Amino acid sequence: MVVAGAAVALAGLPGLAAPAAAAGNGMIAYTAGDVGDGPEIPSAFAVSPAGGTPKTISAGSVSDAGATVAAFPVYSPDGKKVAFSRGTVGEVPALRVYVANADGSNPVPVTQPASGDAPARLDVVAGFSPDGTKLAFTRQLTGGEGEGGYPPIQTWIVDVATKAEKRLAEGVDRAVFGLIEGLSANGNGVFSADGKQVVLTSMAEESVYRANVSTGAAQRVTDPAAGAAVGPQFSPDGKRIAFGAQYEVSEGWECGVFTVGATATNAARAAWTPVTTFACDDSQDTPLPTYSPNGKWIAFGTAKEDPDPEERQLRLVPASGGTVTPLTAVAEGAAMFPVWSPDSTKVAFAHMVEDPETDSTSTSLRVVSVSDPTHAAGPPLASGSMLVPSSWQRLPDATKPPVSGLHVCNEKAPVPAGYKLISGTKGKDRLVGTKAKELIRGLGGDDVIIGKGGGDILCGNGGDDVIRAGSGDDRLYGGNGNDDLRGSTGTDYVSGGQGDDVLRGGAGADVLTGNQGNDRLLGQKGADEIHGGKGTDTGVGGPGKDTFFGVENKTQ
Repeated sequence: MVVAGAAVALAGLPGLAAPAAAAGNGMIAYTAGDVGDGPEIPSAFAVSPAGGTPKTISAGSVSDAGATVAAFPVYSPDGKKVAFSRGTVGEVPALRVYVANADGSNPVPVTQPASGDAPARLDVVAGFSPDGTKLAFTRQLTGGEGEGGYPPIQTWIVDVATKAEKRLAEGVDRAVFGLIEGLSANGNGVFSADGKQVVLTSMAEESVYRANVSTGAAQRVTDPAAGAAVGPQFSPDGKRIAFGAQYEVSEGWECGVFTVGATATNAARAAWTPVTTFACDDSQDTPLPTYSPNGKWIAFGTAKEDPDPEERQLRLVPASGGTVTPLTAVAEGAAMFPVWSPDSTKVAFAHMVEDPETDSTSTSLRVVSVSDPTHAAGPPLASGSMLVPSSWQRLPDATKPPVSGLHVCNEKAPVPAGYKLISGTKGKDRLVGTKAKELIRGLGGDDVIIGKGGGDILCGNGGDDVIRAGSGDDRLYGGNGNDDLRGSTGTDYVSGGQGDDVLRGGAGADVLTGNQGNDRLLGQKGADEIHGGKGTDTGVGGPGKDTFFGVENKTQ
């Protein structure tokens, strides 16, 4: 079996992390070797999705004593910290996991080095727990020999504050988070949503396991007799486990992306729920699923070792199964290692192009919009040898203040920094904003709420409300009732709520979400995203390239 991306081996190190959970889109973290004529020493970087000069999180270096590498940066769920692996490679390699501020400042080692004559340790970060207090990592012991002659590989967690380590799944042979030495760990899905379980792979069996964080005990999730299963990831709600698989059938080989329930045990193939399957052969890379943070989509790659250019693209499929659509359309080379943006609208990936004349490979970091029907990626944000994106930073989300966990429209939720509060009553109110940045809460009754600019948050809550945005980038929430919501000239987010709502985007590139009820969604001007939800919805586009998701009746 060939696992996707096996050509990428950063100085022979294991692991690769992936993004944290959803909110605003911050920096994209990645690993890359130095660009130029010098030695290719992996360093950890970050770059803005808008472009600009990449920032160094932790730099690799070369000296007479050997090479120091830094790799696999992954952001904490709140976006305030970054973890990465750093250490020496060579005759006596040793890697430790570090945690630093998001910009790389104040790095602190959190895993312990080997002592005495113990085998050296290569600790590779996999991902943070949902509350950010723990880190999962894979540990390879050098100089030792495990089952089958391979170096021992183990799965561990560490408490970020106390630095206390705990080994998980001790009875699982060659246990790794993610895939195999040198490949992905799918960091944002290592832990279950409640942080009580982790998923991992036995590379000896090529099967998926689940381990209890408190006890360390492991249970096999997939039956090895059913086929090779690798790259497991919890769904964002913690109810499913997705994985890639490859197995023999009567006419050759078949590959696919599957899911099972989060509590499945030793599941036979008949118990695997197919998301997508396709004919392959024994040189076909196993597809590696990556959930979008909102849980609606799975991105994956399918590629042979020596593919035609059009074959090595990333693809997109609804998480519950359905039609597979292209995600990328690179003209040459390979699109690899998808990393979702926290708001689930974009995917960063590595674009790798081989030059047969020089026997060299160039790699760039690019971003593609999920809603772009042309699948055209933006210009390179960064380049370098061995470049692998690993995490997309979550910025604070004004609609869900982390202090309380309450939606910003809830009258008990704190007011986001920089906003002025205008609050109505339980009755019928007319609330009009100013040019400042305001949070306007209707609370109850049939309200009229009007923003005047500045980028407002407008909340109807109960009642049949009429909500009008101003000239800024606004967020409109209908709540309960049959609401009439209208964006304006900015890039607006318009959410209906529970009733039968009418949503209008306005002139910007807006996102409209009907949620519950039988809604009517009108994109109007701009390239809009129109999401239906529960109920029977009607979507009408307008000037601009609009994209529809889950809308039963749609007209461009």
